[in-house]
Amino acid sequence: MQAIDKLPKALPWTCEIITKQGDVVDPETGVGRIESAELWKRNPVDCVQDLLANPIFKEELRYSPERHYTTNTMGERVYNEMWTANWWWNTQTRLPAGATIAPIILSSDKTTLSRFSGDKSAWPVYMTIGNLPKHIRREYSKGATVLLGYIPAGKWECYSKGSVRSKNAHRIFHECMQSILEPLTLAGQQGVMMACADGMERHVYPIVAAYVADHPEQCLVTG
Repeated sequence: MQAIDKLPKALPWTCEIITKQGDVVDPETGVGRIESAELWKRNPVDCVQDLLANPIFKEELRYSPERHYTTNTMGERVYNEMWTANWWWNTQTRLPAGATIAPIILSSDKTTLSRFSGDKSAWPVYMTIGNLPKHIRREYSKGATVLLGYIPAGKWECYSKGSVRSKNAHRIFHECMQSILEPLTLAGQQGVMMACADGMERHVYPIVAAYVADHPEQCLVTG
């Protein structure tokens, strides 16, 4: 039992109840109907720490930007990983000396949760970091992408059909996303000391760098 207790534990989940009062009047109460849904989420800062400290990624992680060229004379620059891009270099200049950036890559896609007990859907939100090479990030078996949260896709029948319901559903998506990413606000501004897989402790700034989504999802996220 003592050996089992020493095994790494899964990151904890928290549930936030999203409650909205719409414009559809409840005939029994005479006021707008109330509808609730569950937002399940993990702390994104803890997820970053978990990825950076994973010993499996010890030889793969990068902690600073690099410039790669096709020849030794530095004739033509090569862009192939996130740490070779200008964004990392430009962001690095705005942070204190010795800071380490953890570029956060988010992704989401509305998914049907059940086909046999109703038509329940949700937006799973996934997260990985640009410190890992792309061939590691896209291998599911590596565990380099973690499930960050489930944004509810409720029917929200408390709102009138049509544009009113659609707009409020979009607002609720953004409110939920803001709640999930809220811990990154202070962490991205002040940084957090984190233990890394190579045994070093670094002052890490987790900053949202990219969002991967199909076209409908892009419209939802940007709108």
